[in-house]
Amino acid sequence: MKQKFIICIICIIGFYSTGYCINGVLLDGQGARCGGMGSANIAATDDSTGIINNPGTLFVHDHGNMDLGFAIAYPSLNFKNALNNKNGESVIISSPSASFTTKPYNERFKFGIGFFPMGGLGAEYRLLNPIYGEQVYKVDMLFVKLMPAVAYKVNDDLSIGISAGIGYQDLRFKDPSYELHSGYLKGAPVAIDIQADGMDYCYNLGAVYRVNDNLKVGVVYKSETKIELSGVVNGSITPVIQNMLTLSGMSPGDAAIAAIASGSAKYDIDIDFTFPQSFGIGLAYQVNDDFLMAADIEWINWSDAFDKIPFGYLKGNNPYLPPTLADALPVNFDDQYVFRIGAEYKTTEKLTLRCGLNYGKSPVPDNTLFPLMATIVETSGTIGIGYKYFDNIVMDLGYQRSFQNKQSIAGESLVSSGYDNSSCSVAVDTFFIGLTVVY
Repeated sequence: MKQKFIICIICIIGFYSTGYCINGVLLDGQGARCGGMGSANIAATDDSTGIINNPGTLFVHDHGNMDLGFAIAYPSLNFKNALNNKNGESVIISSPSASFTTKPYNERFKFGIGFFPMGGLGAEYRLLNPIYGEQVYKVDMLFVKLMPAVAYKVNDDLSIGISAGIGYQDLRFKDPSYELHSGYLKGAPVAIDIQADGMDYCYNLGAVYRVNDNLKVGVVYKSETKIELSGVVNGSITPVIQNMLTLSGMSPGDAAIAAIASGSAKYDIDIDFTFPQSFGIGLAYQVNDDFLMAADIEWINWSDAFDKIPFGYLKGNNPYLPPTLADALPVNFDDQYVFRIGAEYKTTEKLTLRCGLNYGKSPVPDNTLFPLMATIVETSGTIGIGYKYFDNIVMDLGYQRSFQNKQSIAGESLVSSGYDNSSCSVAVDTFFIGLTVVY
């Protein structure tokens, strides 16, 4: 029932597609304004996207905000191994958001709520598989949050805030080169097609301190989100498994071999998927009335969240295969430190120009790299523009170029032998638009 509620929200806000992200499978920030400033948002956010960026920033101004945002991304993908040198299929990725905050209540409290795309994956390839021939490899994953928030103004210099709500994840994953990683069928290649979703609670804690009239310091902690995905998986058993069973003593005429040769088994599936916790600190320095500079550093705890992703296969419908299986996909991500700098300059009373840069070393180890989770972009440059149409309405536009990064496996892959001695390259162009209404 709760999952249907989240899906309704998505439908009300507009068309939604998964995102290609630059911090592992997480987006770098929220809002077209900060998106044009290298996503330096921990101390510099001045609208209702602070609900997710840093809830302590909600008291930067003593007014309310409504913000609508939309981002469109165009990833450029390539995978290369002994059989393939293929670009990914053309994918257009869209991400809407909506949030608002109240005016101060009793001069001390502000409230708000927002719906935000937090990350995901979107990739599709047509690759030559050594067993099945040309096959579709595809992933569509979205991660969104619905977050009510409250901020408290401690004094004229310090404000704190918390946002807490639910995170929802939807996953579609199709990999004809998947290999089981545990049990007596370890190493057996199985073409899998997974559909699953789930949700769990999450929260952010933040604060902003005004050191002087020019300098603000922000800190934010974002909790991990542990989601138990539930759904179904269809697995096609390859001729390699038939050979393994034959070598174990079964003859080709056995009923089990005939059942396996018929092609597939269907299981219910549970997947334990964790999005990582993070901690960041940011500075915003108002050089003069027209010129603002901002910088962030954020630690993302991938090593605890993306070590192994456990899979539980339940209620299998093939009587000649185990009714349950346990597996775990090795990903072994490294912790990531993300650095962001940005600036904005008010050229006139109505027009503001922005630019920025961010960098985060790829958290993906070489030996777990594969094309459906190649979240390897590292360096991005941004530009943006803001235009005040009326005293209370601002339109923001931004562009981010996540420069191409290539990563390779020199040897064996821990994910599948189909990815041995392979490489992936990724670049992303993202366009932002945002509308802010002040009241």
